[in-house]
Amino acid sequence: MEIIKNNKGGQKLCYQGYCYTKKAKSAVSQRWECDERGSQKCRAIATTDLEVSNIIPCT
Repeated sequence: MEIIKNNKGGQKLCYQGYCYTKKAKSAVSQRWECDERGSQKCRAIATTDLEVSNIIPCT
């Protein structure tokens, strides 16, 4: 898992060969959507803790 800066200075999450853009933040987690959502129809979503140090598994 790696955090890089996007073109606008925001964060981008790279994990298992895919990159994700931050879409939502709650009190305990952040939700990320696949960058290939439009062009490749990727529907992957990643959820991390607020520090972006752990992926939270889907339940």
